[in-house]
Order: sequence, then C-alpha cells, then structure tokens
Amino acid sequence: MPSFDMQNFNLPQFQTEALRAIKDAVIGVNAKTEVVYWNKGAEMLFGISAAEALQEKLDALYSYEWLDPEDAKRSAEEMAAYGTWRGETLHTTRAGRKVYVELTVSNVVQDGEVYGMMAILRNITARIEVEQEKEAMMQKLLSEAKKISNLQDLLTVCAWSGQVKRGERWIEMEQFLREEFGVKISHGISPEKAEELRREFFKGRGGGQSEF
Repeated sequence: MPSFDMQNFNLPQFQTEALRAIKDAVIGVNAKTEVVYWNKGAEMLFGISAAEALQEKLDALYSYEWLDPEDAKRSAEEMAAYGTWRGETLHTTRAGRKVYVELTVSNVVQDGEVYGMMAILRNITARIEVEQEKEAMMQKLLSEAKKISNLQDLLTVCAWSGQVKRGERWIEMEQFLREEFGVKISHGISPEKAEELRREFFKGRGGGQSEF
C-alpha cells in the first residue's frame, strides 16, 4: 500500500476531484447568482454542459417552485441563522422537463463575507412519482369505501314505492344511483317477470299458451 505524503497533498485539487466524483448535481454561484461551478451531475440532471452554464445567471438555466409554500420562509430563516437549508423542490429544466430534487444549499463564506452559495441536488423524481401513485390509489380506495359506507348508512328503501331515502328526501332508485355513484341507468325486464306478465296477459284473455 503506497504511503501518504501529507507534505505533497494538494487540498484544492483533492476537493475539486471529490466534487467531480459526486453523482448528484453540484452547483456553485457567486453573490450575483452567476454560475461558477457546474459538475457532471448537473450536466446530466439539467441537460446543460458546464461550458454553457458557467457565468450564466442561474434562473436562465432552470426554474423551481416550492413543494411546500412554507419552505420559502423557512429556507430564508435557516440560511440567515445557520447558513444552510435542506428540503425538496420541483425544478423545471430549460427544455421543460420536470424534476423533483432533494436540495441542500449552503452559503460559501470567504474572509467573513458570503461569497455565494453551493447547492447539492439529488434527483428524487422516481420516489415522488411512486408516492403520488400510492396517494392517488389511497384516495380512490377511500372514496370507494365512503361510497360503500354511504350505501350501507343511507339505503332505506320504501317497500311500497321502491323509493330510497336520502337524508330527508325520498327519491327514485335510479336518481339515487345517479347522484351517489354516477351510474347510468337503462331499463329492461327479467325473464321471470316477462313470463309472469305473459301468463297474466293470456289468462286475462282466456287464452292458452303463447306461440312464442
């Protein structure tokens, strides 16, 4: 194993290489929000090369929005108090692609003054989309469960008229199904009822069996 020579250790070069090795997007800006650092991860995430990004204003490369509106206030307070903030945001690339990111941003201080900011952005789009799908599925299940609960609680049927009691109203079954479940109603006749009506018809006429 090679020995480590601390005297010849180049810290700035090591830091530069370490930043290059990070797969997440790493972006540095100066006090004017002009890009001064844009690693390979940022190139991959936003589809913009470092040569294109350097010296550009950050808002010319992408836009972002808060997932939680309260984060706008929280981030400003934490940056002022601690010089760093971590949260989740939705970024829109220059090409219009939506990307959810976990963002860690910190002030860069030189000689006691804030020179700019350094941000690490991790793509969490796949995770957010799975969570959104789960939430949509859960809401659908809750909606269906509510419909079933309402049906059990409210389905009081008049034995004479066939109407359904809904709150203080008595309405036709067809109307209840339309209002409660959005069901489209069509009418028909069951074979048993059709046979019963046929027999009543011919009985009333004094006839025998139908030819049909």
